Amino acid sequence: MKAWRSPAVTRMALLQVSPTVVLAILDHYVRRNEDQDRVIGTLLGVLNEAGEIEVRNSFPVPHNEKDGTVRLAPYALCPRTFPCAVADAVRRG
Repeated sequence: MKAWRSPAVTRMALLQVSPTVVLAILDHYVRRNEDQDRVIGTLLGVLNEAGEIEVRNSFPVPHNEKDGTVRLAPYALCPRTFPCAVADAVRRG
């Protein structure tokens, strides 16, 4: 079976990053804990058939680092990713 390859892998004609994405990344870095050396996040965007990528949004990924090991805090993303499900769970107790 042949693996699917994105047109961006072989040829990327254009990459556009929204200014709000750049500002969000900088804000996340500035607001990080003093003991953190880096921030981790996710970029969201679209890839069209011409191989052009448009990054439209970003959000931080909460994590902890200890002894060179990065541990993600996936449940911290639930309220942002699934706000209705979290609200239903809170109502149900």
